[in-house]
Amino acid sequence: MIKLYAFYPESKNITVIKKVGFTNGCAKVIFNKGVNIERFRPLETSNRSKYIWNSKRDSLSIYTNNRLKKTKFSLLQFDGSKDTISISLSKKPTEFKLKFLPKGFEALEDLKLNFNEPVSEYLSEDIDLMKDSTRMPITLSINTQNPYQMTVNGNYEPNSKYTLRLDSASIIDATGRAIDSTTIQVSTFKENYLGFLTVNIITNNKKNMFLELLDPKGKLIRISDSFYGAQAINFDELLPGKYNVRLIHDNNFNNQWDTGDYNAKLFPERVINFDKSINVRSNWNLVEDWEIDKE
Repeated sequence: MIKLYAFYPESKNITVIKKVGFTNGCAKVIFNKGVNIERFRPLETSNRSKYIWNSKRDSLSIYTNNRLKKTKFSLLQFDGSKDTISISLSKKPTEFKLKFLPKGFEALEDLKLNFNEPVSEYLSEDIDLMKDSTRMPITLSINTQNPYQMTVNGNYEPNSKYTLRLDSASIIDATGRAIDSTTIQVSTFKENYLGFLTVNIITNNKKNMFLELLDPKGKLIRISDSFYGAQAINFDELLPGKYNVRLIHDNNFNNQWDTGDYNAKLFPERVINFDKSINVRSNWNLVEDWEIDKE
């Protein structure tokens, strides 16, 4: 069998892959690699702008309510040169609002609210969770790793319906915009609604590996911890439905798939797909055996 690999040469300099003007509430810039904080410098000193990086520091979101037509920043390259990047700002950013709600959530878990812009602050006294006509005690927090997400912690009961009321200006985004008055209905799953999946990896291979669990459209749902050789990998508390599983040989121990580097003569990390989709059922522990590299 002949193995073919595709290489993606990596540029030494930091380059902008894509930039989007302030058309959906923020300006966004995507880089070809992670940007060290000392290499990035805003050229406007306005305190009305907020810069939020993703975890890899290769994607930047810029939120601003200043009246300039453009925002600029400079990048220090590895050869000592400086590049200036300019991004246009629109006159009318979109409304700050809830982006989507879960179809339901586990009673033992917290309710998570996802917004279209990063949350900066909130007023607890203006946010109510009701069950029937009873006001429920809750605590609120902003996800520091994902400021678009807010957690509503409470004593939820299985198979129950709740009403969440957000008063006008009870939640503020990164540019100071307030949410409008909003009332939403949420519900918890019935008891023992979620399913469980165990994948038994049967192999003689002793390399570092991990599994990815994906939905039918290829969206990543879960990542397992790294493991070596034969192992039973558990995915707990899954929504009933179909999933796909793939195994990745993690050569550099970073728990993500790497595409390789032609200049450094590094091959893309090996990926093996499970040969069928897996149907997880409610209140059921499904076990799948997967033989890999047994020869």
